[in-house]
Amino acid sequence: TPAPKPTPPPAPAPVRAPEPLEEYIPEEAIVPVAEARPVSRGPKVPVVVPVSETEKELNEAAAVDKPPGRIRLWIGAGIEQGATPENLRELILGTTGEPATSLGKIDVRDRHAFAEIPGDRAASYVSRLKRTDFNGKRIKVKLA
Repeated sequence: TPAPKPTPPPAPAPVRAPEPLEEYIPEEAIVPVAEARPVSRGPKVPVVVPVSETEKELNEAAAVDKPPGRIRLWIGAGIEQGATPENLRELILGTTGEPATSLGKIDVRDRHAFAEIPGDRAASYVSRLKRTDFNGKRIKVKLA
């Protein structure tokens, strides 16, 4: 018996031209690229956004909470890494050599902590603490 002849592959589907755009662009609106000019957006005017009374109260409370001249330091060690306010205080003061009175409130969260430090010596705190280890791991430190 003769072998069955292989069936030819199916013919590819015809390619259809794309549908014409329904939108009409008038000839005078089309400008060659060489003649195009940048569009002027006008003078830059600052936008004033009204602040709600709640936001004002929160800002005032935050200002009362933080003594003037102090900023917050973000420390990449928290409760999960074994951080407590006491051992972070020892780490910060021991590493920077600053007096204990210069360090303010320390707020320890799950994965990070915040410490209030003098604003005029913030760069010194950050540069010294970036090179230190906490519980065997180098910690990340930046201004909050």
